[in-house]
Parts: sequence; C-alpha cells; structure tokens
Amino acid sequence: QSNVGDVVAMYLKIYDGFENLQRESRIKMQNHLAFRWYSMSEQPLFLLGLLFHTEHGELGASFLKDEAFIESDLLAKFNSKVLGYVDHFDLDVEKDELTIELDDFIQKYDKYKEQLRALSNDLSEEAKWRLLSNNIGLKNISKLATAVLAVKVQSADVERLFSLMGLI
Repeated sequence: QSNVGDVVAMYLKIYDGFENLQRESRIKMQNHLAFRWYSMSEQPLFLLGLLFHTEHGELGASFLKDEAFIESDLLAKFNSKVLGYVDHFDLDVEKDELTIELDDFIQKYDKYKEQLRALSNDLSEEAKWRLLSNNIGLKNISKLATAVLAVKVQSADVERLFSLMGLI
C-alpha cells in the first residue's frame, strides 16, 4: 500500500524519466504531468507526505525550503492547509506549537533524517513516526505525520496518465 509520499516520489521519477524520450513526446508528457500537479487541490497533503516519508523526506524539505516557495504566496497557502488538516484529522495538537515544530523540522531536516532512516524498514511509515514521537521531541508533528502517512492512495491516476499518453 502506497502513501502520499510514495506517490509524489513516483511522480518525480516519472517526470525525470521523460528525459529519455524524444523531445516532442518528452515535452508533451512533462506538460501534462505539470498540469496535473498544479491543478491538484491537495498539493500540501502530498508535500507533507513527501516530507514525512523516511526515504523521501529530504526532497520534501528541499521543496519547502526553496526560496521561490517561501517568497511566494504558496507558503501561506501551505500553512493554512496544514492547519486545516489538523481539524480534518481531528488531531489533539497545539496549532501554534505545530507550526513552530514544522518550521524547525523543515529548516533542520538534516538533524532529524538519520534518526528517521535508522528505523527498521519492516515498519510502516506511520509506525516509525509513532516510535519517534518521544525520541525527537516533535510530538505535534508526529501526530500530523502519522495521520498524513495513514492516507493510502492508489495508482489509478498514474495509470490514467499513462493511458492518456498512449503508453499503456
């Protein structure tokens, strides 16, 4: 079962894989994938999934630390959506503390990544965050990460994309 972090990582691999296609096909595929990404209303959920995924978190942190992202209105929209997820998932967290923890986690991701990666691969992503809850001192983020990573997704959108492009 894939989670939202896996899906974003898969989309990025697909996007990178287009470099091997002929120019016209590559541009068509990249434009279609970019359109799908920008038309999606739940980008913040997918970015959180990428950030909280122990294998792909570094990439998520780099997106969220990107100067263009920070200086645009996307950061405010992202933060607003995150607080909306707290309500949606009915999480017992202090929103102000969560915002501070999330910013600290993103800015200092390198400090946390080794602890995240050191956990057994036999555990689900959600289980890893439950274990980490007490160890890294980010209890609010751990609750949000567990909720976000528990969202299971299917590959239907990716299969539909391939079908539209005539690859399957």
